[in-house]
Amino acid sequence: MDALFRSAAATHGAGTIGVVLSGTLDDGTAGMISIVNRGGLALVQDPEEALFDGMPASVLRNTHVDHVLSVAKMGALLRECVGQEVRRGDEPPDLARRETAVASSGVATHADEVVSMGHPSNFSGPDCQGNLVEPDVVPKRFRCQVGHAWTAEALLDAQGVTLEKALRTALRTLGAKAGLARRMRQDAVERGAELLVRRYQRTEANAEAGP
Repeated sequence: MDALFRSAAATHGAGTIGVVLSGTLDDGTAGMISIVNRGGLALVQDPEEALFDGMPASVLRNTHVDHVLSVAKMGALLRECVGQEVRRGDEPPDLARRETAVASSGVATHADEVVSMGHPSNFSGPDCQGNLVEPDVVPKRFRCQVGHAWTAEALLDAQGVTLEKALRTALRTLGAKAGLARRMRQDAVERGAELLVRRYQRTEANAEAGP
């Protein structure tokens, strides 16, 4: 949603209307800031009504909003808004134009462009494991040289998912290692190889003890 809002704001300026409805985390906040900065209208579902208030509440915390209302009233308001004449306005900020160009292509040829947008964050992307650049913007977000982009909340959530996957993989691997060591110990017992029996016993015990 951020990329959609940002590109719409860069293209249509004050003629852009952003609408953020129910949703988790903070997707849409950075994009809505781009719309507001270009003179567009910001409409947000009332967080008290939203099934998930994360997205609308995040927008309200981080930028000016023109209307906070229920979904039932949003259609009529949008009919009024789309008929209004607006001034095209100035060119979008440099960072917004550069991010729009990178996001629209999503290829690694823009690596130097991404690096120049901010400073190294010392974090890596959950998808590509590439180093993330932190542009000097509010709210905080991160971008990798391949083209992936993350808000701070989305990155935190994705890191949690990555950690859970890694832990599950580690547990499966340890279980498989313990099972293999057990089988090899049994083979060693049948062959009377006491040194190997003790070795495989230690390996099995260490694997069952976990990380």
